[in-house]
Amino acid sequence: MLDDQPASVEPRFRYKDHTIKENLKQRLKIVHEINENLAEVEAQEIASPLFIIGLNRTASTRVHRLISLDPNNRSLFTWEVMYPTSELSKESKIAKAKAFFEYLDIIAPTLRKIHPFEAESPEECMFVIRLFLFHMEFLIMPGPQFAWLLENKVWCSEMYTFHKRLMQYFQLQEARREKKALTHQYWTFKAPTHLYFLDELIKVYPDAQFVWLHRQPKDALNSMQTLSESTLGVEDMDYIKKTAQFSKYVQGTSLKLAMKSVESWPADSKNKVHHVYYDDFVKDPYKSIVDIYTKIGRKCCDEFLERILKDTQDKDKSRPITKAPERFEDEESNEEFAEKLRKF
Repeated sequence: MLDDQPASVEPRFRYKDHTIKENLKQRLKIVHEINENLAEVEAQEIASPLFIIGLNRTASTRVHRLISLDPNNRSLFTWEVMYPTSELSKESKIAKAKAFFEYLDIIAPTLRKIHPFEAESPEECMFVIRLFLFHMEFLIMPGPQFAWLLENKVWCSEMYTFHKRLMQYFQLQEARREKKALTHQYWTFKAPTHLYFLDELIKVYPDAQFVWLHRQPKDALNSMQTLSESTLGVEDMDYIKKTAQFSKYVQGTSLKLAMKSVESWPADSKNKVHHVYYDDFVKDPYKSIVDIYTKIGRKCCDEFLERILKDTQDKDKSRPITKAPERFEDEESNEEFAEKLRKF
């Protein structure tokens, strides 16, 4: 499928082995540091976490960033998940992250216009999940073994145990920087991949709540294809048609995993899930966030409400959510997934 690909694209697929090795090396370094500080790490409390879930391109990043405006909330930061060990200072990590994004703008100049990344912005759990090779980026690489890892939940239990330990370690690092003990009132995490492993996640975070973003799967995955094309940084329409085959594969795998997760979700935990619909959120993001807080029992302080209002008034005008061009349709998957959701 990758034969005759443009020369500018080929290196992006050849980096597979390097990426896997670097992820595993990073994970070993993190585990080593955590074990050296284990008593202090285990003493850190991750209180009442909220997980934002949903298929890719359902506005989950926008929801996550708005919730991160809450002064009582703690979200991950890009610089800390990119460079999670303690060998660099916070300032050095931020500087390295900024340099990386400057390079990213060169090789994929439209990517950050579609999916925003900044060194000091709230970030999803992608950088943690990919250490276990569970991130969707591996599905577009040659070889079916990554889909097998996802579908069979290999290392899944270990991944969430590691996830919690790493969050505790981040909180410990922050406490050391601030020179005081910290227990954040709320933690909020986000990654589409969490949707596929809810049964394993709830075992590690039994007090977790969830906000599930819903968008027509066809629209969400057309948007994901647009994002993939931006990541590849090519405009060759013949090659774009080939990448659409990968997106079709990712689409099928995503829906299959999501449906399996819905089926295995414990019945007595369904009241932990709060549903938000894409069209409702786009129409009134301020109301949607306030409604989320009401449903999950969090209080919106005045400062938070002011920040949401200012942010939505500014950004909704300057960066509207637009409809992606349609590359493919899959009405059968749409209907099958919709039926699973109705049962849920």
